Amino acid sequence: MKDTSLRHSFDEAASVYAEVRPQYPEAMIEAIIAKSNLKNDGQILEVGVGTGQITLPFAKRGYSILGLELGVNLVEHARWYLQAYPNVTIEQADFETWDSEQTFDLLLSAQAFHWIDVEQGLKQALGFLKPSGAIALVWNLDESHHTDFNKAAQPIYKKYIPEQPNRPTPIKGYTQYKAALSAHPGFENISEYSISGGKTYSKEDYLKLLDTFSDHRAVNQETREAFNHELSKVIDRYGAKVLTLHKTVLLLAYKKCE
Repeated sequence: MKDTSLRHSFDEAASVYAEVRPQYPEAMIEAIIAKSNLKNDGQILEVGVGTGQITLPFAKRGYSILGLELGVNLVEHARWYLQAYPNVTIEQADFETWDSEQTFDLLLSAQAFHWIDVEQGLKQALGFLKPSGAIALVWNLDESHHTDFNKAAQPIYKKYIPEQPNRPTPIKGYTQYKAALSAHPGFENISEYSISGGKTYSKEDYLKLLDTFSDHRAVNQETREAFNHELSKVIDRYGAKVLTLHKTVLLLAYKKCE
């Protein structure tokens, strides 16, 4: 079992998360539907609904969705955000301990499965998938590391935001689940898909964005304010705006028919 104490920190920033985190491209939604062979009456189990960002495009398409979310505030926000769609139900639950006799055509998770132990996550997924059902794992991977701004910001990170080598991250989750799905006897027909993108943030919104990351939320308020003060000066040197680059990646696999 992973040490997931930081994963609860997102619940404290539910409204900010909804405001500043990047949305998922429509092309990614279409790729998930096509690659999973999801029919119009397909039933989806979503793990880690968050604020409902990837839930909404599937809800608009009329899919029946049962979403699981750990955080109380995130559940409330997602229910409000998706209230116009009676085909969506949001439960407050931990996927690792959740139990149900229901099975689904697609298990979907965006920006969440890296918090779940790989062996347990795939075991749970198999139990909730129909024969030939599919698992679709999506992450936004940061590709901004080599920009001039990020290089200029690194000394401030080293001063205020300590490295946490064991912290679950999207890139670690993507790498671990890619290897695990390829080797797992219960899954087959593994495929990948990715879309590169970017977003320009004002200084204020970029600082809000950082406040939704678990390593930032792990430090105390005084340290966070000092970090933001120094980083703001760097942002001002770059026109008071920050361009973030990311790649949205999909890992998809089918439950192997016995």
